[in-house]
Amino acid sequence: MFVFLTDNTKLKYTDHLRHLRELPSERQQTLRSFRFEADYLASLAGDLLLKYALRTTYGIDAMPMISTGENGKPFFPDSDIHFNISHSGKYTVCAMGDTPVGVDIQEIDTDDQKQVLSIAHHFFSEQEIESIRKSSDMIDRFFTIWCLKESYVKYTGTGMIVPLDSISFAPDESSNSAELFIDGQKQSFPYFFITTIDDHYRFSICSDDRSVSMIDVDPLELAR
Repeated sequence: MFVFLTDNTKLKYTDHLRHLRELPSERQQTLRSFRFEADYLASLAGDLLLKYALRTTYGIDAMPMISTGENGKPFFPDSDIHFNISHSGKYTVCAMGDTPVGVDIQEIDTDDQKQVLSIAHHFFSEQEIESIRKSSDMIDRFFTIWCLKESYVKYTGTGMIVPLDSISFAPDESSNSAELFIDGQKQSFPYFFITTIDDHYRFSICSDDRSVSMIDVDPLELAR
């Protein structure tokens, strides 16, 4: 599984409008509708990373048609290529491979520990809440678990219709992995890879593929 990462804020120094005009008209309309430049650049970076990943991983230059599943997960119809995109803050990531995948990145907000615990009580299992309380860095543990949950529901394509407190994770920072429990039962797959980016972002990928190769892409490469 390949994961492509880029700093989307640097796209504003490129000829991004040229790339926007190359996208399908409905996609152009969506991107032009964003009120804030940051949202526009983050989403445009996702499109450019997807094209870049197809070209460098599979040698495909023309973007295939994209459809969306019942709960909004994008996919290529009639193709064995799987992908998923996420963005937060200045980073956009695109994962691509031969097996289903879900990816999530979150900028760590260290401002409000009480709010973090309040959110956890609504969406996390009792085991997860306890692991947050016992952690030396409660906020980092919260965002690690949140990324794991997001990557899993994006992997399955079920979205938020699954009760998040029925999905429980036990992160293992020493191995950059995590164990998954569903309704208290340990699952042998899928596999999870977790890491920190720039000390301010938490990242998780969920896939049937154990191998993960992360590739940092210069925005100038995307804009060529």
